[in-house]
Amino acid sequence: MRRQMEWHHLRLTAGSHAGSVTLSDAEDGRPLGTLTVDFPTPWVPGPATLDDDEFEWQWTRDDQPADDATAPAHLSSTRPSSTDLSSSHQPSTRQPDSTRATVRISTQPGFSLRVALATHAATVAVEPPTLLWTPPGPARRWVGGSSALLVLDDRPGDGLVTAAHLSHGQAWPDEAGTTPPPSRTRTPGGSATHRIALGPPLLTLTPERGYSTTWVIERFASLMNATSTLPGWLPPDCTPRAGEPLFIDLPDAAVTGDVEIVTDEHGTQLSAAGGTHDIGIHGPGIDSSFTITWNAGTDRVLRDVAAAILGQVDPRTARGSDAALIDRADTAHLIPHDDAERFLDDFFQELSDAPPGNSIAPEATAALLHWAFADATRMAAALQRLDGLAPGPGPMLAWLSASLAARAAMLDFDATVPMDPHDPLCGALHAILTRADSPTPAVWQTIGLLHGPLPGPLPDGDSVRTAQACAILALAPTNWQVEQRLGASLAHEIEDTRAWLAASSPDGPTLSWLLWA
Repeated sequence: MRRQMEWHHLRLTAGSHAGSVTLSDAEDGRPLGTLTVDFPTPWVPGPATLDDDEFEWQWTRDDQPADDATAPAHLSSTRPSSTDLSSSHQPSTRQPDSTRATVRISTQPGFSLRVALATHAATVAVEPPTLLWTPPGPARRWVGGSSALLVLDDRPGDGLVTAAHLSHGQAWPDEAGTTPPPSRTRTPGGSATHRIALGPPLLTLTPERGYSTTWVIERFASLMNATSTLPGWLPPDCTPRAGEPLFIDLPDAAVTGDVEIVTDEHGTQLSAAGGTHDIGIHGPGIDSSFTITWNAGTDRVLRDVAAAILGQVDPRTARGSDAALIDRADTAHLIPHDDAERFLDDFFQELSDAPPGNSIAPEATAALLHWAFADATRMAAALQRLDGLAPGPGPMLAWLSASLAARAAMLDFDATVPMDPHDPLCGALHAILTRADSPTPAVWQTIGLLHGPLPGPLPDGDSVRTAQACAILALAPTNWQVEQRLGASLAHEIEDTRAWLAASSPDGPTLSWLLWA
């Protein structure tokens, strides 16, 4: 059996796990990720057929009728089940392998993924399979019930996008979410697995009615072009200004959410004073949800966090992010200046008394330089402490702050740039500092962390790296052309991403980098 097939520039390689394929770019060799359809116990994988233009896998399970006394009573759902795959088999009380599932990935006549479930038994209740997508980096996606879009590749060089969109059935965010949870200890651009439930929580199958779902994979000239597959009723902007109304042009649909809702014969108007809100849409042929963030800025979040730090944190044992936020809030006149000054004096005096080897958190660098700038001795000591930072995007931004401050103070600062050559964020900042004529692949990878046009979560669950991406890209030349690929200016995308981060109750390091300047 052949274990590979190709479609345009993509190479699909069947994995050792049933229902699993690895995608790569056959032209430049880039790995794109692993796509797996996973069935829970008691499903048992069966035979596989791997041809030039189609991969097919079978699963079976031995089911009892759902009304049997031993049927799983714990399965329930508030969403309606979807059934659409007809079967000519007659009911039986119980048969070995009575329920079957087929996963078929085809490249002819077009690229598609189809999952079908059918039963020979009487009515049975099963949980839906899960689609697992493990890319090498951040992934843009919106999984909204009767509509969904998953970006499989956004090629850095030319912006060619390969995306899968739901054409039939349902897809919901799996309760397990993203695994493993992205964290700051993950390698730069490291992978996380995104889990998508391929149906409502409970599928009810009968011999006459099964269930199927189909995803169509297409190529688009840009991310903006890929959004043409989104339903027309979605608002054009998923990050409106606080209080700005959005209109849902679905007069026959019920719209739910913890926002202000006004409905008339033309549709539904939504508005909120700020924050991130989940919206549900239920109507003829639609059972969907999406997420909107009303942009209320960062001042309120910063004021509340800084006030809490002043009231609850001992500056002698505070974190670097605490000092950074106090300094930023003081500069913005959001907290009493005298209180902020005392806090920063105590914090940085404690740091000054520490052994020279004690490093400072990179996010606190700007606050340290601000505090030390008027005193030449303090400033020289601060610059010395910033020499020898470990490579990474945060230290590289700290190095930039120190370089600019040293120049303004007419002091020498010849520390080595703490650049990690394998980190795209460092590569993006390097391209900006060396005045590249156009966005480099590392810049496009960094742009991939911004929220973008989809009404779903941020592409990367690591909020610190996303905030650092905002800080880095805010320095980009204004003549770089990105609108054609993104559908909006880089400044607009950065502002939207900051709004989503600010509305997510960010931790101290995230908020510090979000407000870095």
